[in-house]
Amino acid sequence: MNMKGQGALEYLLLIGGAVLVAAIVIALITGTATGPTRPECSAECASLSASAQQDTSICTGHTMSDSTTCKGSCKWDSTQTICYYSP
Repeated sequence: MNMKGQGALEYLLLIGGAVLVAAIVIALITGTATGPTRPECSAECASLSASAQQDTSICTGHTMSDSTTCKGSCKWDSTQTICYYSP
């Protein structure tokens, strides 16, 4: 049996495993880096829900009052008929 081929395959599997672990760690770090949704941002969008029942552009076209804190935007959920904050 050719032992060089086996060693090369083991080496490639180790490198592949390390790349996979690194990718998972990076995905976890970047996924949690955005932080939790700020309550004041959610409340601002939720307050638009009643008005947006008639005209959804009230929700989707809304400019956040504090754009430094609330970097996301309001989105309309037609299934639940609510306006919600999306970071």
